[in-house]
Amino acid sequence: MILVTGATGTVGREVVAQLLTAGQKVRAMTRDPSKVKLNGGVEVVRGDFNAPDTLASVVNGVERVFSLTFGPQTGVHEKHLAQAAKASGVRHIVKLSALGGDDTTRNNIRKWHDEGEQAIRETGIALTVLRPTGFYVECIALATIHSRPT
Repeated sequence: MILVTGATGTVGREVVAQLLTAGQKVRAMTRDPSKVKLNGGVEVVRGDFNAPDTLASVVNGVERVFSLTFGPQTGVHEKHLAQAAKASGVRHIVKLSALGGDDTTRNNIRKWHDEGEQAIRETGIALTVLRPTGFYVECIALATIHSRPT
């Protein structure tokens, strides 16, 4: 089972569709499942990065996570998610990050994602970081299925 966070947004919705096309079992996290309209076959669950106590049930039974979050709280959000994932036995997280990693010049968006990447690394869960220059969602979905952590 693959958990997709940010599953109701532009990128997340397409990642869900591509994972389903690839025959994967998908769980989609959202703050309000009653408002979600995703392809059939998706297990939609309530979860909120700002309410860490909701994340344990979200990751229960999940092997891999596609993590998509954005904003000044990205590091905190991914810390909460990664800690719940670690406790649940998740084996691998694929994080959609932002271009510009390891640059000497940091902007806020890059800083938010650096904090998120570090929070996941600190748990010891295998991590694949995607820093696209453009969005090729089919490739992102395939990376979630087949990536090998470095």
